[in-house]
Amino acid sequence: TVQAEDGIRDSVNGLVGSEMCIRDRANALGARMAGRATVTLTSVPLVGLCAMFGYGLFAGRSEPVWPSEILAMPASAWPLALGGAMVPVFFTYSGWNAAAYVAGELKDPGRTLARALLLGTAAVTLLYAVVNVVLLATLGDDLRGTGTPGADAAMRLLGPGAERILSLFIGVAILGSANVTLMAGARIYYAMAVDRLLPPFLAGTSRAGVPSTALWCGGLLAAFAAAIGQVRELVEWASLAIMLLSCMTVVSLFVLRRRGNPAEGPAFLCPLYPVTPLIYLFTCIGVAISSTLYAPDRALKGVLLVAAGFPLYFLVRRLIPPAGD
Repeated sequence: TVQAEDGIRDSVNGLVGSEMCIRDRANALGARMAGRATVTLTSVPLVGLCAMFGYGLFAGRSEPVWPSEILAMPASAWPLALGGAMVPVFFTYSGWNAAAYVAGELKDPGRTLARALLLGTAAVTLLYAVVNVVLLATLGDDLRGTGTPGADAAMRLLGPGAERILSLFIGVAILGSANVTLMAGARIYYAMAVDRLLPPFLAGTSRAGVPSTALWCGGLLAAFAAAIGQVRELVEWASLAIMLLSCMTVVSLFVLRRRGNPAEGPAFLCPLYPVTPLIYLFTCIGVAISSTLYAPDRALKGVLLVAAGFPLYFLVRRLIPPAGD
């Protein structure tokens, strides 16, 4: 979705101020109010997009035109191209586990969290499958040569001007995504600050128990990144950084299970262990290597972003005494 619109960066920059207002409101009223804002910011563009493309398919100006060679392989080194193409795909699904970060503020998280993760992932998968079918049926062979498939499909189905409405809906959807990302990410900063792995001021909370200081810091960083960079570039190098950090998380699962007491059973459960984490680990590594070879300059930014965390970690460990000291 991010790569479908050339006007996305302007939409994001224009909505940064609004996003910060929502963040301030979430600070005051807690995760419930932030969750309602997210539902609204997600539902409005979702309903709008479904209405646009649904009307266009059934009553629009264009008949379905499927690609002539829908399963054709590229003539170039397709594994490298596939790795580069999978980067935005990974970014699309990278928020599937964000609900886990606010588990401490949920009612009955043992029951509702797993349901939210499964249903949310299934809904996003279905949505993107439908979007791809619509693009294939609308653009046909022209899909291969366009960099803005969403805008082209909207114009073909509904006429000139539809791409602007589409950009508006996508901008609102990005605002909802930013709301979730900052709300979830702040819980990480907060937990690390409590464990003395980040400066203690990030552990500050509001009257509602929300990590307000961490929220504001994350919001300011996000606003700064949106102001100085193009969204497409931010997605590309940030996605690689997310994949690398995810690999480290999966590796930590193996370490923590080995350190556990065998008599008490595994401390961290994982379905089909170790097959499931190994599949995820090797998939991420393969995509990371392919995307690095495909676009080394962009991959370097993601690697540097992750590498910058190591000196920062050791600096914080030196300057801030461990918890309990």
